[in-house]
Amino acid sequence: MMMRSFSARTMQEAMKLAREEMGDDAVILSSDKSDDGGLIVTFALDREDIQIFDSDPRPDTNYFNQTHAPAAAPSQHSSPLMRRIEDTLQYHATPPHQIKKLLQVAQQLSLPENGTLSDLESSLTQIISRAFRFEPLPLGRDGFRIMLVGPPGMGKTITAAKMAAKMVVDNRNVMVISTDSKRAAGAEQLSAFTRILGVDFEVAASRNELRAMLRDLDSHIRVIIDSAGCNPYDFHELKELGEYASLNDIEPVLVCSAGVDAGEAEEIASVFSFLDIERVLISRTDCARRFGSILAASKAGDYAFSHVTSSSKVMGELKPMDADVLSHLLTHYQRERTAA
Repeated sequence: MMMRSFSARTMQEAMKLAREEMGDDAVILSSDKSDDGGLIVTFALDREDIQIFDSDPRPDTNYFNQTHAPAAAPSQHSSPLMRRIEDTLQYHATPPHQIKKLLQVAQQLSLPENGTLSDLESSLTQIISRAFRFEPLPLGRDGFRIMLVGPPGMGKTITAAKMAAKMVVDNRNVMVISTDSKRAAGAEQLSAFTRILGVDFEVAASRNELRAMLRDLDSHIRVIIDSAGCNPYDFHELKELGEYASLNDIEPVLVCSAGVDAGEAEEIASVFSFLDIERVLISRTDCARRFGSILAASKAGDYAFSHVTSSSKVMGELKPMDADVLSHLLTHYQRERTAA
């Protein structure tokens, strides 16, 4: 397998360079932040007529070594509460560089020296409020059009059904569209949900079909588009997703499942950033206990948190994410231990 790394300012630029030099068959292997704030993206190609390595070796980006290396000992001047904050972030497998930045934020706040579990949660809320952005989706606004994007298995389809159910409960007009026309039974689950809800449902097999559907809709109707799961390391799938998401007035929203590996979450968030995504929606928090990955995803793509789901049921929770909700997730395991 032939590999080539490209330095670029954005994922879109890296993909363009790879396509020009390696052709359409190139696939993404990994992406990492460069020292100047850009990206270093590695592509692969099963051909033998291409120079496979740049002259300069790539920096060590082994995430396992970064994440699981022994943590630096806390400062002798650190308060018990600061050490507890650090311990909490480490429990969640938060990337070390993010722990460092969050502790720097904490040092700028007037936090107590000691404290109860409630004090810990309150302190985390203050830190999170400073370090992350929260921008819930405008589900009550007429005419919004969103496309849920992400790798397979992240919960996009059930999230689309949850959003449609909320629209029905709120007595608002909504239409659901799936672009998953290739995978066997890809749209059947969503079709079944929308049929029960009495919501209009269509499948767009191409970008032109989706454009025509959107053009013919009343401008006041809300539209939820469930995209096919996209392999973040497959150039063709990313290109096809980009063609759908680039249609006018569609906001792509990344869906990230809680509990995935933090390194994978960082990489996935970086790859999908070429779609000009502004928000990340967190799914399946009820099936996870470690949430460092969602902190990693938000920072890697510079995304605002929008909503969070905590049930696989269509009528289950879909609520706006905020600093209180996130700090509650981070301290949940400690409440479980106290209750046990």
